[in-house]
Amino acid sequence: MENELFRLLSTYEFLGHNNDVQLSFRIEVFESLDIPKNYRARVWTSNFYNLYPTFLNTDKTGNDLHHMHSSDQLNIDITCIVADDPEILIGKVFENELSVVNYMRSLILKYYNP
Repeated sequence: MENELFRLLSTYEFLGHNNDVQLSFRIEVFESLDIPKNYRARVWTSNFYNLYPTFLNTDKTGNDLHHMHSSDQLNIDITCIVADDPEILIGKVFENELSVVNYMRSLILKYYNP
């Protein structure tokens, strides 16, 4: 339905593994205010990125004068990567909120642990 209004119902987090790396996942569940039992979901994970200046300030011997570089944690929307299901982005009928969470969690685990 065009212009369907959704509200953020709940946010869930769980830890998963990809090889030996522990990952944190967040599932956001949205509920339609217009169509009963119609839900959307988004999946997020966090990743650290090391940021370095484009032009390093160095002394005459080439030593870096910046002793501290930035390492930022960014949240990344991975819904389209883990869910090969466009309906989850526009609205899909589920029995209840827990069904949405279990469905999304199974897709995440399947993607990261084939």
